[in-house]
Parts: sequence; C-alpha cells; structure tokens
Amino acid sequence: MSRTVGSLVGLCAGEVASCLSQGTLPQSNWNLGPAMCNQLWEEFHRLQLPIETEEGFNQLVQLLDLTKMDTRNYGLTNNHMKLIKEQNLESFSLGDVSTVGTRDSRKHIHIDRFLETILNDRTREKLRHLDIAAFLPRYVGGWARWVGDNLQSLRSLVIFGTNLSNEDLTLLCGNLKHLQNLDISSTNLTSLASISMCVDLEILSIGGMKSAEKLDMSEMFELKKLRVLDLTCRSTYDRDIVKEFLKYDKVLPQLQHIDCSGTDATDEMVEKLVTYHPTLKMIGLVDTKATISTLPEVHLLNTSSLTASLEAFNHYESLFNDAMMINVVTSTYQQIKRLFRLESAVDKRNWFLKLCSAINEIPSSDLLHFVLLKSLSMFFKKDRYEILTTADRLSLATLLYNFLDEYPVWYKHLKRYENGAMRTALRILTREPLLQTPGFNFYELIDKALELLSVNKGSTVEWRCIHAIELSLKNMPEEIFENREFWTRIFDILDQMYRKKKGWMYMRMLDLIKRLADRNPDLLVEIGGVEMLIRQIKIYNETETFDILNKVLFRITIRSRLLESQNFRMLTRFLKELAALVDIPPKKRPYGRKRRSYAVSSVFAYLLTRIKPSETCHFRWKIIDRLVKKLMMSLHAAYVPLFPIPQLLFAAKHVVTDGACYWVAWSATLHKMNKSGVLYQRIVELSKRSEWSEETNKMLRKAIS
Repeated sequence: MSRTVGSLVGLCAGEVASCLSQGTLPQSNWNLGPAMCNQLWEEFHRLQLPIETEEGFNQLVQLLDLTKMDTRNYGLTNNHMKLIKEQNLESFSLGDVSTVGTRDSRKHIHIDRFLETILNDRTREKLRHLDIAAFLPRYVGGWARWVGDNLQSLRSLVIFGTNLSNEDLTLLCGNLKHLQNLDISSTNLTSLASISMCVDLEILSIGGMKSAEKLDMSEMFELKKLRVLDLTCRSTYDRDIVKEFLKYDKVLPQLQHIDCSGTDATDEMVEKLVTYHPTLKMIGLVDTKATISTLPEVHLLNTSSLTASLEAFNHYESLFNDAMMINVVTSTYQQIKRLFRLESAVDKRNWFLKLCSAINEIPSSDLLHFVLLKSLSMFFKKDRYEILTTADRLSLATLLYNFLDEYPVWYKHLKRYENGAMRTALRILTREPLLQTPGFNFYELIDKALELLSVNKGSTVEWRCIHAIELSLKNMPEEIFENREFWTRIFDILDQMYRKKKGWMYMRMLDLIKRLADRNPDLLVEIGGVEMLIRQIKIYNETETFDILNKVLFRITIRSRLLESQNFRMLTRFLKELAALVDIPPKKRPYGRKRRSYAVSSVFAYLLTRIKPSETCHFRWKIIDRLVKKLMMSLHAAYVPLFPIPQLLFAAKHVVTDGACYWVAWSATLHKMNKSGVLYQRIVELSKRSEWSEETNKMLRKAIS
C-alpha cells in the first residue's frame, strides 16, 4: 500500500467524497482496498454530492475498486453505468432504471441487454448477489435465460415484483443450482415446480402472489436446507398464503424463521406452524389476525409493545421491506394513540429517535415517509413532548428542514402521499412545543415556507406554509419588519397568488402585508407595495387593500405614489363604481359594500386634505369630492373599523373641501370624543365655518352633539 494512504485514511470519508465531487483531490498513486472503496462510495451518495467536473469523475473511476454497489437509493445515470463497467463487483443491487436502458414499443425495459452492457466479464464471473427487483417499468421477457447463462456464480438473487413466469423459474433453477437466497415474491408464478433443483437454498421469499390458492408449493418441501421462509404480503394481493402452506401437511426440517406478516394468519395457524416445525425460533406476525403474544422457545415478531415494534422495524429495515415497515409504523401509531401513557419514557424516546433516523436514512418513499411523519406528530400533542430533550427537538427541526429540501424537484406532479408528507412536516414544525424550544430557528422555517410557496405545492401545503410564516412573525423580534429582502419575497408570493387566481391564499398573504403596514409602513412604500396592491384590486377584495392603504396614508411619499396616472385611474374607477351602487336597493347591494365604501372614501378624503386651495376648483377634484360625499351619505350605521384619531386629527386640520369635511365628521361620530380633546375642538371649529353644505353642517353637529 502506498505510504500516502495513511493521510487519506486520516481524512473523514465525507471530506474525501467532497473533494472527489469538486475534482480537488490531490493527484497521487492511491491504492485503496475494496472495503474502503465501498465505504467511500456509500458516503459519496449519502451526502448526495454531484460530480461537478469530468476530471472529478475520471479521478473517481481510477480511485475506486468496488466489490459492492447498491443503487436502490438513487436513480442510475450514464456516469454510474461507466463506473460500473470498470468495477469487479461481487454484489449489485439495481435501482431506478427509468432514465436508462433499452425499451420496447410498450416502454418496457430489456433488462438482459442492460445488464450485458454494464457488467464486464470479470463481474459476471464473480457476481454472487444480484437484486433486480422491479415495479415499473416492467421487464421484457427473455431476461431469465440471460441471467441463468451468464451469472452462474450467483448465490443470492432478488427478483421481487418482476414478470416471472413458471418457465423462467425453471430456467433459473436449472442454471443456478447453488443459489442460497431467492426472492420471487409478488411475481406471476402459479407453481414452484423445479425449485427443488436449488438444493443449497436456505432463504426463500414467495409472498404476495396474485393467487395463493393456485400456487403449487409441493416441491418447496424438498428443500432440506431451507432455514428462512418469507411469506409476507407486500401488496393487496391474496393474503391466504399461510393457510395454503399449511394444507400440504409437510415439514421443512431445518426451518427456523417463517415470516407471516401482512397475511391473514390466525392464532390457530401459528400453533400449527409451531407443532409441524419444532425447529422454529422466530415467527413474524405484524399486521395479521393473530393475537397471541408469547410462545415457549419461539420469538414472535409483532407490535405488541414499543420495544417489539422497534425490533420489528429494525428487522424489516435491514431487508429493505418498505411495505412491512409501513405496517409496523401504522400499527404502532394506532396502539400508542390508545396506550401512550402506559409505555415507559425510555421506550417512547427510543421509538421517537428511530422514527427520526428512518426519515433521515431511508431513501425517498412517499407513503413510508408520510406514515413516519404522522407518527412523529403524535409526540407533539398535549403534554407528550415532555419526554423529549431540547436537543431532540432542535435535531428534529433540522431533520424536517432537510426533508423539505428534497421535495421541490417533484413539484409539478405532487402525489397524494408526497403532499401529505410535506403537510405533516410543516404541521410538526408549527407545533407550539417546538416553536417554544430555546434556539429554534424561525428564519429557517420562514425560508423553507417561502421556498415551497414559490414552487406552488398545492393548496393544503400552501396553507401550512402561510400558517408557518404567521406563527414565525408572532415569535420573532421586531427586526423582521426591517428586513427588506423578506418582505420583497412576500410581495413576490402575493403577486404569484394574484396571477394564479388563488383568492383564498391571496387574502392570507394580504393579512401578512397588514402586519407590515402596522409596524413599518415606510418599508411597504419603499419596496413598491402600494403600486402592486392598487394593481391587484382589479380582481380581489379591494376592502382589505384599501384598509392597508389607509394605514400608510400619512407617509410623506404616499401622495405622489397614489397620484401617479395609472394608480390614480385605478382608484378613481373603484370610487365611481361604488358611488354607482348607492342608487341600487340595499337588499341587492354586494356584501361588504359599506366597509369597502368607507375604505375607498378614506383614501380619497386624505388626498383631498392634501391638495392646495388653488386646486379645489379643478374639475377632477370636484368630481372626487362629490363622489366621496355621496358615498359617505349612504353609510348610515355602517360597521366599519375606527379610523385612528391621530390621522383623523391630521385630516381635520387640513380639510378644504365639502366632501372631505363630511368624511371627517362622519368618522368622528364613531369615536367617543372628550369635549376637552383636540379632535372635538377641531370639529367645533369646522362647524363654525360657513363654506360647508347643509348635509355637512348637519353631520358636524351630530359629531359634536
């Protein structure tokens, strides 16, 4: 071994993988053993590092001498295929081949041609384990002959879910007589004839067949070395396989472990299995009808307690059996909901930690991740979170942030359980116990919520995102209302909701804008919020928009923004439309007209108080003043929010037109004014002036009465 290997060993695998990804690993005559290469490759993909340069990829190919490759956790690429061709593999587990491979007219994969392309002659001679389990796309027929003819050193073969026929099984068993492990579950088989040719077979999986009643299992009982029989049903197919197995009244003399999980096994069937096979040491009973909890000298794999569930989950995780892991978590969730207080704090925390590690380590699986997150959410109901330390909660928050990072790639075709998983992750992050944890990163939560909103994840996820932002704003310091970048992103999302015509979401975002108008109206004006809000009232609830505009009316820069030609035309159009509704019978007027009319009138009344006396004769302002007065005269006993006294006092001091004066008097009637107060005194002064109309004088007298 090269003397420079010591320095490489001293580096952590993650650092070496990062150097390989970036193409910055120093050039040297590296000479690593297969075990170290296998570990380095696993770390490379655990960190999800891309190969950024061609030089980095070539260096990776030269450095690695792999004997094991498992691509089930990620999809194959052309670079992966080039790498595989240069390795001397002894174990190969195939992952997603949807982006590579040769397809026929029905989009099925020619798996035999694919394997012939990527497996070199040395690998074909040495390969001992092959996993080509498939769901979609299906494999084109004829692949079994190629596997049997070219991979005769195989000792373990996993072909779960493939379109395997009885003839294919005969070919495989005839050529691979020294197989020790065979998984043919969830295939199209109707007979296990010829299985007896595999005289060394020790582990056999045959669950999930479409029709257990039609499956001929007679030859299976000739396997004298069989130690493990897996009958688990991973799908919704026939669950009666245990019943059919017992009908043969035959014995497997070396059988030590039989897994009946996911089947319709009963207590009576379990007792028969133990009677017929006294060598049994373990029976799997997750998601079955059996209620038996203990048997002498036989270990039962079930979910009777959290300790048992943890053991069962670890067992199926080691077998990559997602279906059974889902069953374990689902059964445990239902049980803990009823018996949470009866379990020990240590067991509950261990289960919590297991759920977290599973989310972090198990590759993307929409349904599995959904049930894992749903089970995690159970720990944040009522006072159940007390068993978790501060470090546990902060680690969970980091885990969920990383989990949410994986999903934006799929946003165009978000599936039901992917949607549910994201929604549940956001629900956990917005639970009060987690939000109140010292050191909780609200900025990270807001950033993730805005990112998900920007890629349009669907209404339920969007609702959770907006809810997360609302809760964060309540718990964050006031500095967030000075953050220009954050509020610019909020307005971008608001504009997105407007363009996509998502009215309900738009109104939720508008509520966030209201908070900015209350805390920092200057920032709202600076980032162009006024122009955007005015432009968007064309479709959505202008009442809320005008309420926000009223909150920023008295900023120095607001008048010029409102008087810009496009903005002013839009505002005037709404004023005219609302004034036209005055002549419509009250019962036929649109809902919310009173509040809307007052909000619009307030904006224009403010503008009228800011004009110069010389401008009062201009026809534009005369029309607006008349419309404001017409609207206000129609709003008797209207339910509207109180206009702030400081702003109302400012308007009363500068009022120069009749309509604006009417608005000031009308708004003053909503307040309980003290006769010694400044506003009251100002209204009295206005009532003594002679330029007002009879209606305005009447309203002024009402305000001071």
